[in-house]
Amino acid sequence: MGLDQPSLPAGWHGALYPEDDDTPMLLARSVFLPACAPPGKGILDLLIGRDRARELIPLDDDEIERELLGAARRKAPPGSALPGVDEGLFYRVYRWEEALCMGAPGMLAAVANIPGQLAGRIDNLFLAGDYMGVPSVNGALSSGNSAAIEVAGLLESRAD
Repeated sequence: MGLDQPSLPAGWHGALYPEDDDTPMLLARSVFLPACAPPGKGILDLLIGRDRARELIPLDDDEIERELLGAARRKAPPGSALPGVDEGLFYRVYRWEEALCMGAPGMLAAVANIPGQLAGRIDNLFLAGDYMGVPSVNGALSSGNSAAIEVAGLLESRAD
């Protein structure tokens, strides 16, 4: 969905609400790919899980856009421009009955707990990859950046 302004707060590339199957995962595509939107504009991907997808797939594109944008507006991150967005400049709906929509409810919440479950159990373990954040290129880049910062901090502390 193309928007008149960046959709998420500064420094955010996505938002995920694992406890709520109706709220889409929000990915600000223009954060890591700034050339895909003019300056001051934004492109937001809204992704949903299997059960919600089954409800929406039969609907018209316009209704899907209204449903997903409405859900994103209701749970917009603090400081987000989403509450003021009535509609996108443009949108495109993809229906994948056997791909992204197959994630079982609660799967992303379980994956999000992995770093905490492993914390402190394995020395010098730094996790990165799309499965460590939002399952996407954005999640992989973000978790890779975080892991690199952790490694740099560890190395710096050893140099002292």
